[in-house]
Amino acid sequence: MSNSKISTSVRFNAPENRLTGRPKDRGVESFSVCAGCKNTVYCSKQCQVASWPVHKVTCGLSQTTLSGKSEFVLKASGFIQWYVRSSSITFPYRQLPLAALTKRVHGRITSHSEILCHAAICALNLGYMPTNVDTYLLVIGFKERPDAAARSRRDRFVPTCGFRSTFDNAKAMLRPSKPLSDKDMTMGLKQSRLSHEAVKRNGGFGVITLLLILRDGVQHVHSYSFPKGDTAWIAQQAEDWGEDWLERLKMALEYPVLRQGFLRHYKFPPIRPPATP
Repeated sequence: MSNSKISTSVRFNAPENRLTGRPKDRGVESFSVCAGCKNTVYCSKQCQVASWPVHKVTCGLSQTTLSGKSEFVLKASGFIQWYVRSSSITFPYRQLPLAALTKRVHGRITSHSEILCHAAICALNLGYMPTNVDTYLLVIGFKERPDAAARSRRDRFVPTCGFRSTFDNAKAMLRPSKPLSDKDMTMGLKQSRLSHEAVKRNGGFGVITLLLILRDGVQHVHSYSFPKGDTAWIAQQAEDWGEDWLERLKMALEYPVLRQGFLRHYKFPPIRPPATP
């Protein structure tokens, strides 16, 4: 892709630009999606032109990953679709903080990505230590269920481990796999840092970064922009998973909408023991 293009046929009706966190102006056309990767959303032609030098490498990487018919490509495509897919989950947040703060449809958690983002807020303790977002990202390992082919696409993957990491250590973890052996696998992390700096310059909280690793070499870097400075604090105040964040994440991904009745009445154990007098 030698020239920057904006798709005229694909639109993403989002409340804010995922790259910069810029709010959508009321009464204007929906944001445009990159014509190449169909993932990055731009608030304007000027926004896209300015970000193209950074985005063009990851755009090509995404297109290479999702093209072809190999087993690796099909698994990578399925994993990414699972990640961004509507989750059909209503997890018992007391105030559904991310859904409310990011103005999601009907105030509900609408995708697995938002559930994972809340896990990152708690795992990195961003509500109480906001400077951690400058230094750390969250790494989460996944496995495909043995009976994944017989399950719904929403229920094919399960988290197995997770830990916080510095960006330098995360770069060392990334390993190219066919058909990406000639690609710089760290470009996703580099783009996330540039977006983080842009959001911070505009007075926002920053960009939360997750590195999702599926067995068999599938790796996915996702950035979640928080243009409001107090978003992470409000989210963690409303529902703090604390040190049990991985178990809470597994639970959140396990229960679809059919089990909402159970979730409404289930009494969760305290996350942290009460302070001793």
